[in-house]
Amino acid sequence: MVLIDLASIPYLSVLLLPLFIIFLLIYAKIFDKQVKKHKIFSNDGLKMGFSILLMLSGHMLTIDLVCYYFGFITRLFGISMQLIAIGLTFKLFRSFVPFFEFNWQDKIENIYILNRDGINLYSKSFLEERKTIDDHFISGALFSINIMLNELMNTKENKISIIKKKNKTVTIFTSVYIIGVLVSTEELEFFKHNLKRLVLKIEVLYRNLLINWNGDRTQFYPVKNIVSDIFSM
Repeated sequence: MVLIDLASIPYLSVLLLPLFIIFLLIYAKIFDKQVKKHKIFSNDGLKMGFSILLMLSGHMLTIDLVCYYFGFITRLFGISMQLIAIGLTFKLFRSFVPFFEFNWQDKIENIYILNRDGINLYSKSFLEERKTIDDHFISGALFSINIMLNELMNTKENKISIIKKKNKTVTIFTSVYIIGVLVSTEELEFFKHNLKRLVLKIEVLYRNLLINWNGDRTQFYPVKNIVSDIFSM
């Protein structure tokens, strides 16, 4: 049976905190390298810095010397600050591109923005242009569209749906006015998160146009700037 000396717990926390900070710094360094390749919110670094500062401040308030002069309530306040910092850090990490998804550019193929009637409002291909299109490619595309339409008939609003066929993955996000479709070679959380961002942002900016659309698809040409911003190559 292993016995734990309760008196050693404060010293254990002193050891764990530097390890946690080192982990954050390593992640921040890798994240900083990826900023040059990916369009990520510029204030994410400030959020991470605030979380680290909050964690350190909370830890300082739990030191025995501080508690000796200011009372036990200081330790409770410090622990609360550390818990808040952990929660903020976890939330921030969820918005980051995971380590194993940094090469998402090699996996994305096409993005389609459809209205609720299935009309294509905007599309973008991330594949290199081909001089010829063979029959196999056309039949495969038609088959994929057929699968998507069948799936969309039963898709609820604000829900992510995934369709997989061999080495193709179709990610679908259905919202109030439009449907976002992303074709890729793998299923990635990055695609789900940013496809939802894309659809919701388009709806906010083009809400009135979507409600009173006259059929002119050129009105959605500026959507390419939103796509380039969210899916920056």
